[in-house]
Amino acid sequence: MTSYDNKIANNDYCSDRYEPAEPSPLKTAFLSEWPHVYGIYNRTTFTNAEDFSTYSFAPSLTCVTADKVNAKAVLITTDEYVLAGGAVEETNNYLKKSYSYWTMSPAGFSVDHAESYRVDRYGSLNGDAVDNDYGVRPVITLNVNATIRSGEGTSANPYIIN
Repeated sequence: MTSYDNKIANNDYCSDRYEPAEPSPLKTAFLSEWPHVYGIYNRTTFTNAEDFSTYSFAPSLTCVTADKVNAKAVLITTDEYVLAGGAVEETNNYLKKSYSYWTMSPAGFSVDHAESYRVDRYGSLNGDAVDNDYGVRPVITLNVNATIRSGEGTSANPYIIN
């Protein structure tokens, strides 16, 4: 992408590494042995631990200083995925692919492994051990001077940037 470097801006992206002082109900109920729990776990609530349909996720783009990564390219976060039409459960949207891919949102660290979130081939968000092989889908921010030359932003007719 070096030929497009002047079109891509450095941007602050929320890495979701923040841990609240008070553990979430999910951490208290299921992940008490995990020393660190991040991201979606801290914004997930449930009314019935045995029934996944009672889980509720409140996506957020609010970011504390320690959460920020300044870069030209990152991976999509769990929050961005949900705000763009994805879901914690299986979903059909333009971000669903026939393969699994990583997000940049960490799930947590247990005593024996680290987990991050991925979008599976069904469009569901799942935490998974980071030693698994999944795809990546970069996210970039265009400079303000980048303009759309043509296209509609669809897979059949993508934007062409000047």
